[in-house]
Amino acid sequence: MGAYERNLETIPLPAGGDLTGSQYRFVTLDADGKVIACSADTDIPTGILQNEPHAEDEVADVGIGGISICIAGGPIDEGKGVGPNATGKAEDHTTVGDKYIGGRAITAAGADKDQFSVLIAPVAIRGHA
Repeated sequence: MGAYERNLETIPLPAGGDLTGSQYRFVTLDADGKVIACSADTDIPTGILQNEPHAEDEVADVGIGGISICIAGGPIDEGKGVGPNATGKAEDHTTVGDKYIGGRAITAAGADKDQFSVLIAPVAIRGHA
C-alpha cells in the first residue's frame, strides 16, 4: 500500500523562516514558538509539516494527530517508532535510546526520500517515556 493520509489533525503556526523542501518532514518549535525544520536526530518533534511556507511568519500547517504522509531518511519497517533525522526526514527510533519518537510507521519505506504513512503520536523519548 502506498502512502496515504486519514483523519489528519493540523494546527496553523507561524513559520520561523523559509521551509521550502520541508513538506512531510518533522518540524519543531524555536524559542519564539515558530515552526522550524528539525535539524538534529535529538530534536523534539512538534509534528509533520503539511505545506511549504516560503517566508517567516507565513502559516505553517503542522500535522499533530491522525495519519500523515512523511518522508523517510532510509528504510523503515511498518510498526516502527519514528522520529526526525538531521534533515527532518523520518528514521527508525525504536531501538535507539535518547531520541524522540513522534509517530509510528503505518506503511513501510524502502529507501531515502520514500513517502510512507505515519500515525502521529504524542512525543516520547525512547526508553524514558
